[in-house]
Amino acid sequence: MKRTAVFLAGGIGITPFRSIVFRAAKEKLPHRIFLFYSNRRPEDAPFLDELQALERENPNYKLIASMTEMSKSQRPWQGEAGLIDKEMLARHLKDAVSLSSNDARTALKAKGALLSVNRGGPPSRAAGGNPHTSG
Repeated sequence: MKRTAVFLAGGIGITPFRSIVFRAAKEKLPHRIFLFYSNRRPEDAPFLDELQALERENPNYKLIASMTEMSKSQRPWQGEAGLIDKEMLARHLKDAVSLSSNDARTALKAKGALLSVNRGGPPSRAAGGNPHTSG
């Protein structure tokens, strides 16, 4: 059975997911993997280059990287900008999972996808939560 895994990571919280996606590629697992990875700027994103390269090697793996503070960056960026939110999830997961619920996590679980969130780093002081996800 081909299953879908959806991972959300921010900052250094990417570390366990990096291991998972590289192992899946090495073992040529059939699972579809969506990795949402948010950072302030590309130069702040650990492992970004190798995660992007892996996407070219594994057709079952999709990296959706997003930057939240590009105005402070010295590097160009063509990817997503802003917080990981329901709209971003819906744009990239529309053919893979259902996001009909008000709570994306509940919808993903109901559709049989594995959703794992690793926020990484200290919580945002302003929002009381993760600076990379809206929630």
